[in-house]
Amino acid sequence: MVASRVATDSSRPPVGYDTMPNDQQVRRWLDSFKGPIADADYTDYMIEAGYGCLENMVFSAEDPMASIVDIKQGHANRISRDAAAMLENMGNVSSMEV
Repeated sequence: MVASRVATDSSRPPVGYDTMPNDQQVRRWLDSFKGPIADADYTDYMIEAGYGCLENMVFSAEDPMASIVDIKQGHANRISRDAAAMLENMGNVSSMEV
């Protein structure tokens, strides 16, 4: 059986992202994960690691693990997967391998 991918809020850019300051884009996108990922508040760590705008969200799950203190592996995996989907939905990339 093949699981179908359900679009989530975190797999799309926030509404109006193109009119927001870069740091607000990142904060709104990470907040869209809701639950434990949003509660962990990785925004400042992501920005400090160079992911200061949505267009910079190109990375593998290992990248946040190496640059963000105390990020959980599952969170890094999900953020990486949804970043790739979000960039596709923005039209910045045609396909990405994560």
